[in-house]
Amino acid sequence: MAISSIELEDVQKILGRAIMDGDFRAKLIADPEGVLKILGYGNLSADAINFFKSLGVGTFPDAADEVEARLGGRAVVGLWI
Repeated sequence: MAISSIELEDVQKILGRAIMDGDFRAKLIADPEGVLKILGYGNLSADAINFFKSLGVGTFPDAADEVEARLGGRAVVGLWI
């Protein structure tokens, strides 16, 4: 799944916050477009929005793996804890 119009490090921060903060995670899953707009990402591409829309409670580790691969193998989850 392609992510565009947002830096991978920003995706990492959003996913990390969602893993660590259950309320934020629930809001992100329920209304990803609205949450992203509040965070200042109102002009994202359809691919970027669809990436966040595809997330569910069980998909956060998979999303972390995808971001880690795009960051050249830099550990992602460890940076969130």
